[in-house]
Amino acid sequence: MARQPRQQPIGFYGKFQPTGVDNSAAQRMQALAGLGETVAGVAEQFGARKASEKKAQEAIVAKEQATQARMNAPEEAAMLVQEARTENPDGTVTYSAIPRPVGPEAELRLRTTMAAQLSSTKVDAQIKFAEIAEKNQGDPEAFYNDAEIYRKSIIGASPIELRDTLNLAMVPKIQATFKTLNTAFGKATDEANLVSLKDNKDFMFAELGNSIQNGTFDREQTASLYSTIDAIGNADPSFNIAGARREIDNYIYEQTASKVIGDIADKDGITAARGVLEELENSPLPAGYSQEDLRSFIETETGNLTRKASALKAINTQVSTESKAAVSSLVEALGLGFEVSQAEQTRAQGLVQTPDQQDKIDRARRVSAFSVMSEEDRDAVIKNRESGQLDDLEDWKQMIARDIEIQDMASKDGYSLYASQGFIKAIPFDATNAESFALKKEQAGLASIHYGVPVSPFSDEEATALSASINGMSTEEKVILANTIGPDSDAWGQIAGKNQGLFAMVASIGDQDLMQAIFLGQDLITNKLQVKLPNDPIVGGYLSDFNDVVGDIYFAEDKRHILDATLALYAQRGEDYSTDSFKDAIQEVTGGIKEINDHKVQLPRGISKDTFQTYVDRFSAKDVTAFGGAFGYTPEQAAVAIQDGRIVSDGDNRYRVLVNGSVPLTSPNGQKFIFSYTESVVSEQAGMAAEQMQKNAELFRKEYGISAPKDTTYDLEAESKKFSESRNRALNKAGFIDFSKRGN
Repeated sequence: MARQPRQQPIGFYGKFQPTGVDNSAAQRMQALAGLGETVAGVAEQFGARKASEKKAQEAIVAKEQATQARMNAPEEAAMLVQEARTENPDGTVTYSAIPRPVGPEAELRLRTTMAAQLSSTKVDAQIKFAEIAEKNQGDPEAFYNDAEIYRKSIIGASPIELRDTLNLAMVPKIQATFKTLNTAFGKATDEANLVSLKDNKDFMFAELGNSIQNGTFDREQTASLYSTIDAIGNADPSFNIAGARREIDNYIYEQTASKVIGDIADKDGITAARGVLEELENSPLPAGYSQEDLRSFIETETGNLTRKASALKAINTQVSTESKAAVSSLVEALGLGFEVSQAEQTRAQGLVQTPDQQDKIDRARRVSAFSVMSEEDRDAVIKNRESGQLDDLEDWKQMIARDIEIQDMASKDGYSLYASQGFIKAIPFDATNAESFALKKEQAGLASIHYGVPVSPFSDEEATALSASINGMSTEEKVILANTIGPDSDAWGQIAGKNQGLFAMVASIGDQDLMQAIFLGQDLITNKLQVKLPNDPIVGGYLSDFNDVVGDIYFAEDKRHILDATLALYAQRGEDYSTDSFKDAIQEVTGGIKEINDHKVQLPRGISKDTFQTYVDRFSAKDVTAFGGAFGYTPEQAAVAIQDGRIVSDGDNRYRVLVNGSVPLTSPNGQKFIFSYTESVVSEQAGMAAEQMQKNAELFRKEYGISAPKDTTYDLEAESKKFSESRNRALNKAGFIDFSKRGN
């Protein structure tokens, strides 16, 4: 089947042969034209043969009619023979002779039927030939084959009387359509060949310039291009062969000159290249190359040199900018003790342009050893400079700057810092893998010790992503997450800072049933399914009751979270509002709010008021030191300040101290002094208390000559009232300490 020719790919330069016109298509068209003539001849022969066959058929029919007339009754003698068509199951068609009625009316009816069938068949054939032609527009041969198949099928299915007429109608139509398609096909073939030649010319023209610029120019390229131009001229008489050849020669001249000028610019500079352009203006020109062509070329090359000069300047600027950025990044990373790959160090080192840049890198390498020290060791190194033990002042200044920066980073994202400094390999958070999170918590614990500040097991990025997902969690998922992280994790403060203060507060409770109830209550309130609270929350309502319990112990945001959690718990229980039950709910949510040192405080969860008061009263100098020490106080002084000061809640089991009710107690690093209720401190306090009680009992025995009552160990002063005031003064002078009032 004939197809429209496609553009052929161009080979290598030395092997290139000019593309000529596809002669096979022309040969095919000639063959097809001959085929059309053959069709006409066949049609004539077919008509003559049919005429002969018709006469023979008529003789047979006449004989059969006479025989039939003799064999049958008179009314049946007026029967003629017609052909019946039968389509068999296997797809074949057979014909058989059947009688048909004769007479004037029958003949008229028959002629009318035949005329209608003939007209209908001609119309159908015309439509079908048009469809076949549309399908095979680019392939006349395929059209002829498909049209002949259709013609033969129609002739075979038509009555004998119509076949000659249908053939005479269809054969000329096939010939005419074939001729039209063949002509269009030839024209399309010529146009396609011409387009292919022109595309080849353009491609070869462009490659000619490329080969000149990269030094691979071969004269055979020119010869091949000339041959292609000649072929285009043969196919298109309007094409200017001489002009195209001249264009090639001029192009070779300009590209060669451009190559020379560019090489000089790269080697000797832009100024030298411009000098070559000036010389070119006074040089003889090749044949066919005009002064106008030269002026245009010089303008183009002048623009190219200007752009090249700008590009070189930009490159130099870019190198300088890249150098500054690379060196700055390396200095920053090394100075903070980050692990930097050798490849990155080598890259940055290669971009160093000044001695000052190198000095900064060298200093950063020295300071890096300082930056990976623990907070305690860094502090010691800095103090050594103050004592004159560090010689390099600039190194010392950098150490101070990095120390401040490291502490700030440790407070904000200590986990990432610890990983960046190469102490650990960061473990991605997986809420479904408690074991991996346990390892993260171990890592965070080590980081907390190293940096001297609480470190969350989450990176800042992880905390941000996790916080964003919480609102979409179910109650069960929230409880699982809370249990995975644990109630005493430093992660809650980090998550609270990501707009999840309420969730962090509830999740740090640690009581699974209570957490689940609050989370369920939140869903009920959000969906407005269960809220049994007074309409007026201020006057005689829940807000008044809430303030009565919590007072001013919370900042505004924390206070809002406590209230929301309480409301959620109350909603989940579905009770009718009462002041007592609502206040009880507050105590459940907070873990208990009681007065310590005459001020309301949120108690550590599960710890009674008396137990916590005793904890505060027993706070010792050793305890102060264990929690980091206090700025401006000796440990002993700080212990007394805590025993007598106002204790303020600063989160779950975190407490600040206000001296004289208003002055915050601070740590040596300038941060607020924070202590917690811990079993280890309680145990040590108990041991110290027992020891002191024994001493007090011994003093009592020595002074009064009797043993101290077992139930008055902590209140010996009350017992001493039985004795004289002088004895009491002697007891105090001897060093008796009432542990319930002053501690140790």
